[in-house]
Amino acid sequence: MRYEPFNRAPNKLFIYLFSTLIMEMLSSIKIEEKKHPNALAYDEKETLNEILNKTGFKREKEIFRGEIIYTNGAKPVTGSILLKGTYKAKPAVLKIQGLRLESSEVEIIKRFEQQNKSRIIHAPTIYQSEEWNAKRGYGFFIMEFVNAPHIYSLPFATSAQMKDFARFYQEYKTKAITKPWIKLEKFNIYSNAQLNDASLLSAVINAVEKWRKNAEAKGRLRFEDYAPYLIRFYPIAARYVPGMKIEFMHRELTQQHIFKLDDGTYKLSSNILWGYRLQWSDLAYNIWFNLLNIKGNSYTADEVIDYTEKWVNIYKMIPIVKRDEDFERKMNFLLTERAIGIIVGDLGSGQYWGSSEGKKYFKHMLRIYQQVFNHFAEKL
Repeated sequence: MRYEPFNRAPNKLFIYLFSTLIMEMLSSIKIEEKKHPNALAYDEKETLNEILNKTGFKREKEIFRGEIIYTNGAKPVTGSILLKGTYKAKPAVLKIQGLRLESSEVEIIKRFEQQNKSRIIHAPTIYQSEEWNAKRGYGFFIMEFVNAPHIYSLPFATSAQMKDFARFYQEYKTKAITKPWIKLEKFNIYSNAQLNDASLLSAVINAVEKWRKNAEAKGRLRFEDYAPYLIRFYPIAARYVPGMKIEFMHRELTQQHIFKLDDGTYKLSSNILWGYRLQWSDLAYNIWFNLLNIKGNSYTADEVIDYTEKWVNIYKMIPIVKRDEDFERKMNFLLTERAIGIIVGDLGSGQYWGSSEGKKYFKHMLRIYQQVFNHFAEKL
């Protein structure tokens, strides 16, 4: 049975009182948003020229720009830039890191490869690097450009591509990760912020509350578009999160970060994203990224839900997944969490959904994601 989105919003006083109760649970967590010393925020052109002159990297085009977005309404600033070009006559990518990170991405890649026992999964090769320092206000590294397609096509992977992802995942979980190289107590499950002894449940709810605040600041969603789903999600989280495990993983193991080469090997990018999340979150994030790339007014909720369930059924065939008798229940919760994230976080404040193109599909896709939420929430 497919459940329609809620037709009536709860009383605003009720959600105010409910949110107050939730925030009482989070009273031990303090979130501080600071502007970081960042050369890219002040003189991006000068920084870039300095790096090009010292390395000989020849730029071709910008391929990614990461922004630091503040919930207090401050203007976003650039945290990192990726440029495609050549280095010593080889195709390469230059990453300039303006935001100081908890850990060096170059060091993370080195530590990943030191413990990696896989013959077919590797990180891109680093050619040259300089660590971030306060005087410069930036760090950078140059790595190989991986000239290969992503592991599957979007918005809909074929059955064969799904099975290939399952094979990749088994290798990644059993051979590419043999020993975590980041201490659990240093990292929050949703970011690289300090955990500060907060409970797992509080960390999950705190993340959702941040999405809510961002969405309300944007004003894109009506109250009834998200409030009923939040009210339904919080008790579900209270029931399921405390009993779940935390595991070390690539925190956004999505199609965009996995490349498949002609020889059957894989390159795994965005290695700054290693850390801890709830068990099987990497599989849920793969589906989340798929769902975000389904855009258009011709799709139906049944199509999207059936496609999501197809992924889950493929996951059940993975040997390491088969060991967990409680996998399906955990995945149902994680997909419920991902659905509330899409509604409040992505549609509520994501840049694409505020663009002229995104606005064409916004209402239709919102309704679909609401039904995805209801579908998996009803299973719990």
